[in-house]
Amino acid sequence: MAMTSTMSLSFVSCDNGDDDNVSSGVDNVSALTGIIDKESGLRLKSLGEYTVNYNNEGLYDSIAHNGYLDDYAFQYGPNKIRKTHDAFYNYVTEFAVNYDKMGRLTSYESHETGDCVYFESKWNGTGSATYTYDNEGHLTSMTQSGGEDGIEKGETYTSSWIEKVTLTWENGLLKEIAYEDIGLENARTWSAVYTFGYDTEYVNKYKQWVYFYVFGDNNTIFLPYLGLMGIGPDKLPSSVTFTYKDKLGTIGNDGTETYPCSYEFNADGSVAKANGWEYTYEYATGSK
Repeated sequence: MAMTSTMSLSFVSCDNGDDDNVSSGVDNVSALTGIIDKESGLRLKSLGEYTVNYNNEGLYDSIAHNGYLDDYAFQYGPNKIRKTHDAFYNYVTEFAVNYDKMGRLTSYESHETGDCVYFESKWNGTGSATYTYDNEGHLTSMTQSGGEDGIEKGETYTSSWIEKVTLTWENGLLKEIAYEDIGLENARTWSAVYTFGYDTEYVNKYKQWVYFYVFGDNNTIFLPYLGLMGIGPDKLPSSVTFTYKDKLGTIGNDGTETYPCSYEFNADGSVAKANGWEYTYEYATGSK
């Protein structure tokens, strides 16, 4: 599937600006450059089955899946992210986004259109979100909400939801991610807590996010790995414990599962693999 092309514009450095939410550009040494080591210019080239492309200004241009799943295209001035999905369900979601001067996502408003031939369905949806960070650059909370109107096999429907996510940090380590997801029409609630163990010393030299961290809403679940939702922990977890509660009306289902984590590292300390997910890198042009 071809990736939607994006605009190439000149950008203004915002290092000395007072406004955290900028619309005309961001500091070029920011999360939007994919650079994980400012001194060498080491930046992401791929992760998992995704390839990362950059524009002439060195900012994210597109994130393309090697098969048929989610692709992302970035546009600046005004800032937008366009997500396309071409599989069983076909849809396009466009996010009007705000970044702070470090390139971190602070909020968005979204619109989605989609269809599925198998279910004879079409829909339109809207959404919004806000994100907060602590003084060290760690993501501390997300509040996301959305709604959808559509038709499926001749029947119309309306749905809406609210998701709240809280991240707990301690001495540079992410200890817990807690979720509450509420479907407003069907009285369904879903809550979960991810608890991270650090029994083995896995130093996270560049404070990267890796495969084990799950961030809820599928519209934005991919973006933390790009660095667009703040820095990761000082160390990588050796285990993840997932505790969940799922309630639909009077029917509930609870459970707890624990998973081990494993890694391989490159000589420079960057993550090469996280439970099989591979990461590759390149040097930004002119950085060496």
